[in-house]
Amino acid sequence: MNRILVLTYFLLSFYLSTAQIDTAIVIEDINITESTIRSTSFEGTVIELDNELVGGSLAQLIEQNSNTYIKNYGTGSLSTFSIRGGSAGQSLVLWNGLPLHSPMLGLLDLSLIPSNVGDKITLTKGGSSAMWGSGAVSGLLAIDSRRQSDFKILSTSSIGSFGSLNQNLTINLTKGSWQSTSKFIHESSDRNFEYEVSPLLPKIKQTNASYNRNHFVQDLYFDVNKNNQFSAHIWAYKATTQIPPTTVQTNSVAYQDDLAIRSILAYKHIGKRTILESKVGYFRDHNNFYDSSTLLEALNVFDTWFGELNGQLQKGNHKLSIGSTFNYTNATSEGYKGSTTENKVGIFATHLFEKNKFKLKSSIRQEIISGNLVPITPNLAISFEPYYWAKIHIIASRDFRMPTLNDRFWKPGGNQNLLPESGWSEEIGFSLSKQVSNISSQYTATFFHRDIKNWILWSPSQNVPYWAAQNINNVVSQGIEQTLSFKYVKSKIILNLDLNYDYISSAFQTALTIPKVEAGDQLLYNPKHNGRAALSLEIDKWKLKYKHSFTGLTRGVNEVLPSFHIGNIEVAYNTKIQKTNLTINMNVFNVLDHRYFIIERRPIAGRNYNIGITIKY
Repeated sequence: MNRILVLTYFLLSFYLSTAQIDTAIVIEDINITESTIRSTSFEGTVIELDNELVGGSLAQLIEQNSNTYIKNYGTGSLSTFSIRGGSAGQSLVLWNGLPLHSPMLGLLDLSLIPSNVGDKITLTKGGSSAMWGSGAVSGLLAIDSRRQSDFKILSTSSIGSFGSLNQNLTINLTKGSWQSTSKFIHESSDRNFEYEVSPLLPKIKQTNASYNRNHFVQDLYFDVNKNNQFSAHIWAYKATTQIPPTTVQTNSVAYQDDLAIRSILAYKHIGKRTILESKVGYFRDHNNFYDSSTLLEALNVFDTWFGELNGQLQKGNHKLSIGSTFNYTNATSEGYKGSTTENKVGIFATHLFEKNKFKLKSSIRQEIISGNLVPITPNLAISFEPYYWAKIHIIASRDFRMPTLNDRFWKPGGNQNLLPESGWSEEIGFSLSKQVSNISSQYTATFFHRDIKNWILWSPSQNVPYWAAQNINNVVSQGIEQTLSFKYVKSKIILNLDLNYDYISSAFQTALTIPKVEAGDQLLYNPKHNGRAALSLEIDKWKLKYKHSFTGLTRGVNEVLPSFHIGNIEVAYNTKIQKTNLTINMNVFNVLDHRYFIIERRPIAGRNYNIGITIKY
């Protein structure tokens, strides 16, 4: 907490030094648009991801619209994200309020999720275990469905380099108290690009790299009356992904099949001062890996049942919420020599006080996992606006992540005595805005600090001849996130400039022998420096946008990966023919044709293209 006191002093000094500014400044509030009990955000860094992609995955959407590090080796490959120096398993992904991550691996492949599977996608940085439980340590990605009444049919098709094809069809129907939205999504690509291992050697064409994915999403809404609402959501998909050889392999025949069906039934009652919500869900996921060259066949399946009940009471400036969550998982794998189960029960409460420009929110959660109490997780958030042009927030929380089923039960190497990763995180941030004539600007900065103990690593054990899961270190992550934006609007011209820079130190605090780690070493695949710039120009029906990103040096398992720059160009044309909206979109990715690696020995395509058309009836 000493860091928070230092940052608070800095912030107050800055605030006092600028208090005499007399230019009219207007700040854009971060609005909580949901009237539900458990909001995904209160204050802090909240990014609503605008889906400008014609097709594409959730990994691409995050990469194109935020300064977030995505670990992958190109479109269609296994993709995970790191927020504020956390591991992939320390960020939670929600679909309509229920977690999507695998209870076996503890993470989610973002390449398997189409960017338009939801209608609103929000990325929140910072811990929120008090509301969402295990895994919400460094960030939260919320995918939500919304009632759609402004169109009947939306069709999108795109083609691109390496045989890429994306097709999406959305059908919206409304009749009386009923509303239905159906989505059909297809994605496929050969990914047979050429890459260079060395300037002295001829280029190699990537093989065994294709993927084929089909999704069906159905959202159904029924209003009994204005106070009572039902909704049902179904999402089913099948995906086949080939796994190409690395730069040190001659060939590969490995591939992976993913099959899932997810369903949710929800009810909401809205009273004069109260809201009552209940929700049940069932997810079934198959993840199968095959490699005939090594005679390896790994078949994994898990079933998860969810139940939630939440209530909210509002009186004056106060909102009080209480709720409970339950889920039960049964997982089967050869690695378990059979099956294993896990059940979680969580109870949480939240109090929100709002008066004028001041907000105070406190939350607390207690979970029982398979009969064992986990640490109580509190959260305290304060937000206030001393002037209309300035906004300040302070957040402190305790967060945790339970060991995954693989961490505990995989044979060999699983350890049922593992402790949960847990620790405290703090952040302090401010936002300043200014309006001069047709130009508006905004600057935001957030300082954060997080100390997670009992970090879980799979590593060679000193007592047994195989790798095993162990609590062997603690990790401190700290840094600053900054955003500077300008917007010019005049007549039919809109010009935007967005600049982002993050400095993130995420370091082991103790030296280790196995694996070889020095105290202060940065985590693997966690760059300290990330930057992003986006410049867009809209004139009447045309839009031109250039995005440039910088990723700093990272350490891989075997070698150091150099820093790299990537530039992307987008051109779009919008028009309307009678009652039909038409958008033609063209993208050029890696326009400078840079050769780079995000994962060692896994090449990424050079310059490539995508062109698409969207028709909205």
